[in-house]
Amino acid sequence: MRILVSALFLSCLTTNPVQAAEVRWVERQTTIAVCIAAAGPAHFLQVAEQIASLIYAPIGIGIEWLYGRSCPAAAIEITLTFDRPDTFHPRSLGFANPNDGRNIEVFANRLNVVSESRRIDLLGHVFAHEIGHILQGMARHSATGLMKAQWDEPDYRAMEQHLLMFTVADAGLIRDGVARREALRNAGR
Repeated sequence: MRILVSALFLSCLTTNPVQAAEVRWVERQTTIAVCIAAAGPAHFLQVAEQIASLIYAPIGIGIEWLYGRSCPAAAIEITLTFDRPDTFHPRSLGFANPNDGRNIEVFANRLNVVSESRRIDLLGHVFAHEIGHILQGMARHSATGLMKAQWDEPDYRAMEQHLLMFTVADAGLIRDGVARREALRNAGR
């Protein structure tokens, strides 16, 4: 199964107009916990979670999705808000605080930048993008790919085809960040 999926993934990259993802499949090495701490339509959230999980799979990271108000201390916590004013982080679809290594806010009221049929794909990519900031441990963006600061129409089209992925550099920073998080956790901090 993994061979078929990775072959399809790699063959699609050659025809993708964005061509931001040059990530090779690696064996899954670790799993992170992500807690959804806000209510929303269950099917909508589950599909978005599956999309984010598929984005992380090629770089060796699995995601365990948890629910509820009390998230484990090591989990990344995502809160969906529906009323953030446009003046708070203008043009952003979410905000991650890499300094605390835990908290993400997704501005659900701003997902209307795309048509309704694209919103589930967009939410999955926003989850993956913001989790990327937490795992990298820094607030940085790339010129291309999933960690790009502002997505445009070619990026949204790539999302629909599940082709907007991490660049090689971003994947490396994420894996390094995960290794740092695991080392700190194993050291008892």
